[in-house]
Amino acid sequence: MAGNVISEVPRYLCCQCGMCEAVCPHGRILLIRDKIGNYWPAGPSECNDCSGLCLSVCPGRTIFTPDKPADSDSSASYHELVGQYLKIYVVKASDREIQYHGSSGGAVTALLQYLLESGQTDGAVVTKLDEKSPLEPKTFIATSFKEIRSAQGSKYLPVPACRAVRDIWRDREKKNKKYVFVGIPCQINGILHAKKRIPRLQEQIPFTFSLFCGRNATIQVTRYALKQHGIELDEVQHIKFRSQGWPGKLTVMTKDGKAHVMDRKDFFTTWSNGFFNPHRCTTCSDVVGENADLCFGDPLLPEMSDNKIGLSLVIAKNEKAVRVIEEARKKKYIDMICELPVDRLILSQIGQFKKKKLGIKVVYFLEQLRGRKVPDFKGRLPQQTVESLIYTFFQYLNNNISKIPFFFSVYMKIPMRFWDIVSRPFRKNIVKDK
Repeated sequence: MAGNVISEVPRYLCCQCGMCEAVCPHGRILLIRDKIGNYWPAGPSECNDCSGLCLSVCPGRTIFTPDKPADSDSSASYHELVGQYLKIYVVKASDREIQYHGSSGGAVTALLQYLLESGQTDGAVVTKLDEKSPLEPKTFIATSFKEIRSAQGSKYLPVPACRAVRDIWRDREKKNKKYVFVGIPCQINGILHAKKRIPRLQEQIPFTFSLFCGRNATIQVTRYALKQHGIELDEVQHIKFRSQGWPGKLTVMTKDGKAHVMDRKDFFTTWSNGFFNPHRCTTCSDVVGENADLCFGDPLLPEMSDNKIGLSLVIAKNEKAVRVIEEARKKKYIDMICELPVDRLILSQIGQFKKKKLGIKVVYFLEQLRGRKVPDFKGRLPQQTVESLIYTFFQYLNNNISKIPFFFSVYMKIPMRFWDIVSRPFRKNIVKDK
């Protein structure tokens, strides 16, 4: 009998992406959601039917960021923090409603609409929040623009998005259809691994869209933010993590019919200090989604801070991605604001790069000191900076402390303003987050 992800991949390495469940040919692996919103694979710890397919597609075991992929465009540039790229843009959705209701400019939704309506794809793997259980993500294959719109906006929760791949490669009706996969960097890496083991996925998933990720959040982050306003999780009817323009408000509708609009700090102060992240996020080095076709995030730059509706920072990784951007612009799905040099991209996400790729070695050292495995890194890490190593160390410390039940009960009683005041000098001097 051979091992599988349940016996070979400890939980601290699990990305909770769901790819193992998607590819298991006998459906023996299922992801089970725990009480704080994490998804863990469950099933028999040994099997002997597929030569370790689930292990070979697991992105938690391996970080694949080659210096320059073999199939890269010869004209592509390379930067050690973002991988290869052809062009970097700042754009916005031409439709003002899409722009306003997107997390950052609505470019993902607008481009999905273009690809669907131009016949280049038959749908997209996207995620929305379950209507019956508003703090539970629901990944599905959207085949209409209405369905795509229903998934617009950020979801700061663990999401097993790769589960949907099972429907793509196992459903005979989808055999000759094409889909876009939208996810965060670890999920994109899961798709990359799956394409190597299941070749027909190369044709079935011709486009991958990555959403910039500075680490995910467990449901405890949301629980704390709501607690600051006297709201319990079981009172929530509907939630949007970013809405009402840019950079967005945390909006909640409770079951008593009341609407609550909260400052984004109520959520992001806890998250940005490293508390209550899934553990595998601390050993992740990928901010943008280096193996995707198109990558999307916020242009957090001084010259763009006056825009209160939203702009999208987009990295086109290859010629295919550039073509999609140019075609969508010509067809009036998106408006081009400007092209951006890579140093401005780095500046716009410097806090995320510092706690990930620029400081990751200190996390690997601490994990190995604890006798733990670390991801097998395939690629080249940049020179680690002292600032980043210090910042990443404290992020790692905060995250591990936050796993202690007693700490959580104490944390819930401390006002948000305390953490904001305490962390502000550190973030200003170390992270340079002004």
